[in-house]
Amino acid sequence: MATVRLNPNVENFIVRMDWADARNDVPGFADELVRTYEDGKLIILKNAPFRIDYDLLNQVSVPKNPRFQKLSDRFITVPKLYRRDVAAWMWQTFADRPLVYPRFRSEVQRVSAQVRDFIRLVFRDYRFLKTGVSWRFTPTHLESLHLDYFNPKHDVDYVRLFINIDRAPRVWTVSHQLDELILRYAQANPVDALQGARTHDVTQTINHAMLYPLTKLPPEETDRHVIEFEQGDVWMCETRLNSHQILDGHRMIATDFYVDPTSMRDPSKRVRTRIERTLERCHKRADAAIAIPAAAGPAGASVRAV
Repeated sequence: MATVRLNPNVENFIVRMDWADARNDVPGFADELVRTYEDGKLIILKNAPFRIDYDLLNQVSVPKNPRFQKLSDRFITVPKLYRRDVAAWMWQTFADRPLVYPRFRSEVQRVSAQVRDFIRLVFRDYRFLKTGVSWRFTPTHLESLHLDYFNPKHDVDYVRLFINIDRAPRVWTVSHQLDELILRYAQANPVDALQGARTHDVTQTINHAMLYPLTKLPPEETDRHVIEFEQGDVWMCETRLNSHQILDGHRMIATDFYVDPTSMRDPSKRVRTRIERTLERCHKRADAAIAIPAAAGPAGASVRAV
C-alpha cells in the first residue's frame, strides 16, 4: 500500500478509500468517491477491482523516447507498422519473444476494458467525450514539478486514474494545490493577466513562476509531500489542481477521460470555476491589503509519515 510522508507546510489533501467498503452499497460508495474527487482531493484507492498480470506486463520495457512515452491501448493493440519507428519498436521489443506479443496485446485490451468499466460505474452520471487509457513503459526520473496544462478543442474537465504496474514503487511528490498557488502567486505578481485566461495558460504561468524552479531541489527542503505507490496501487486526482512530480517510476496505466462539465455532480467545482473564484479572492485581498503567505519555495521543513 502507498506510503505517504506529509510536509506540515502543505495542506493534507490526500484521502484513502477502500473499495471493499463498497461491497454492500456500490452506488453510495461511488457517490462519496465522486464528491471527494470533485473536491480536488488525491484519492488512494485500496482494493480496486482490477485483475492484472503484472509478471507479463513487466516483461515489456520501452526505451526512453517522447514518441513512445504514453502509448494508447489502441496503439499497442493495432500498431501502425507502416511507421518506421513503430516497426522498429515492435521488432526490438518482441522479435526474440514472438509468443509474448499476443498475450501482451490481450492483457492490454482486457485491463483497459476493466478500467473503462470501473470509471463508468463510479462516475455513472458523467457524460464522457473521450475515454482514453494510456500505458507507460518508459523509465521516468525527476520529471518537472508541474500542474498539467491540457489544451483540448472543447471545454472539458477530466477523470484521471493511475495504476502502478511496475515491480518498483512509483514515487511522486505533490505540492500546494492550484487555488493556493494562485493566491501565493498574487502576492508578488499582478493577476489581471490571469483574469479570463484559458485554464492551460493559468497553469503554465504558475508552472514557470513557482513550480519548475523547485524541481531539482530535495523534497525535504521544499513544500512537498512524498508518496511511494507500490505495484498495484491505484490513485485518482485532477492533475490540473494537484501539482505533482514523478521522482521515479517505470510502468504505469493512466486514464485521460474528457468530461462534459455540465454533467458533474457539482459543476461549480470544475477547474475553470475554481480559478475564477480564487482570482476574485485575490482581488478582494488586494483591496483589503491583507498579506498573503510567502510563495512556495524552500522551507526546510521536516516530513512525517501517515
